[in-house]
Amino acid sequence: MAGNDADFDAYLAARWPFLVRSLVLSGFAPEQAEDVAVAGLARCRASWHSIREVDDVDAQVYGTVWDGRPHTHETPVATPVADPSEAQLLREQLEVQLGRLTVEEREAVVLRYVAGLDDVQVADVLDVPVGTVASRVAAGLARIEPAALRSEDVFRTAAASIDVATAPYDAVVDRVRRRRRRRWQVTAALTAAALLVVGAVTWASTRPDQTPAPPPTEVVPSQNPIDLAWYDGRLHLRQVTVGLPDVTALAGVGESVAAIGADGIVSIVSPAGKVEVVGLSTPGATILGSAENGWAAWVEPGDQGDRLVVWSIGLDEELGSLDVAPGTRLIAIDQDRVYAAVEAGTFSWPPTQDAVEPITEPGLLDVATATRVYQRGRSIEMVQPFFSVSFTRRGEGAMVSPGGNYVLTRAPGPWTPGTPYVPLVYDTRSGDRLPSGVRPDERVVDAAFGDNHDINYLVSKVGDLASVDLDGARSRLLVLRNCALEERTCHDVVPVRSTADRAMFAP
Repeated sequence: MAGNDADFDAYLAARWPFLVRSLVLSGFAPEQAEDVAVAGLARCRASWHSIREVDDVDAQVYGTVWDGRPHTHETPVATPVADPSEAQLLREQLEVQLGRLTVEEREAVVLRYVAGLDDVQVADVLDVPVGTVASRVAAGLARIEPAALRSEDVFRTAAASIDVATAPYDAVVDRVRRRRRRRWQVTAALTAAALLVVGAVTWASTRPDQTPAPPPTEVVPSQNPIDLAWYDGRLHLRQVTVGLPDVTALAGVGESVAAIGADGIVSIVSPAGKVEVVGLSTPGATILGSAENGWAAWVEPGDQGDRLVVWSIGLDEELGSLDVAPGTRLIAIDQDRVYAAVEAGTFSWPPTQDAVEPITEPGLLDVATATRVYQRGRSIEMVQPFFSVSFTRRGEGAMVSPGGNYVLTRAPGPWTPGTPYVPLVYDTRSGDRLPSGVRPDERVVDAAFGDNHDINYLVSKVGDLASVDLDGARSRLLVLRNCALEERTCHDVVPVRSTADRAMFAP
């Protein structure tokens, strides 16, 4: 974390003035511009370990800041200057002219000439095609009069006249930690249930400086031949196998796993097998994970109402929480936002902010790299914004692959959640149906996309699904199967005997 801190501090010091000045010339009052920048940078700081690895850090940071900006601005109050400099006078002229542009034109021009981003970067920030950026910049500049104000030198000179305070590293970190995870008092029964998962854990109403580590669970070095999976009462990570009985839901967070137990306890399991209790949920509820952000998300029930919790594995603390209605359904984490649905509709929420953004299209099933899939009766609609295409195909429910190029759904028909199904696989770019890799006499118990355009299945023959042992316990012979979607090849990895009610992957 120390390396991340130093790296982020250096980046913040270098880019802070450009961020604030870009927001001011986009129409925000200086104080509001600084607050918007701090809020956006706090989101970047929370996932800096992944942002610093991307090809274009500037585009990612500006995109995060712009994505969280309010759509209504405080009206800037002009403070008369007794003896304005030439740069200040130039800025006054330019702000008047920028005020004549549409919001879209103004933001494109400012990002291009004040932030110093190129057309491709601006397109990434505003999530529009590169051609749209070029047309907006051209249209905006054409409306600025006189023509002498249209040069990059004028924009730079005018922007430099905006006084900007020193980069507020402490304020950014404080914003990240503002909703620090809260410990709560639990009953003796809950504490006893926690013992079943990770041993003795000390709970308190507030987080102590150092959370006592639970006694180690059974951790055995083991090379897992596929991505993260749970079966035979054990969690199979890449390098170890962890004894973790009674799991009801899993989510992958990079090489870590977030899990909900049969007692509702939420745990984070590190790649080395260390188990940390971080919260409570409802047994069998959905838990989300994001390798890109290092986040896990779940809904925590409480006497005062439910709340949506986002946990940062990198910071080892609660990143944010949002009060939600009972029955809230979690959908996905994508591009620094959590997607969820309530009875009134669907929304997205950036965890470092209180505001949510309603999604007008009903029936959202999943989101990945901006690719969205919606339920349309007994069909799904796949919307691929990068290729500006959409297709409607038969299927119920959906899971989108990392990168957004493939969708896994199930054949329409009667189905009980958690039970085996017949899979359908589609290419979101062409709408083509791909071979699933599952034979007609087989059913999928669980499935998850891998990182390399592949899909992992736990499959069983139909005749084996109802088999029982001599003592009457349920016992299923499953096969771990990996299918490479681009090569359209599959191979069985290893047979699995599962005596649990279900076996599952950590998607």
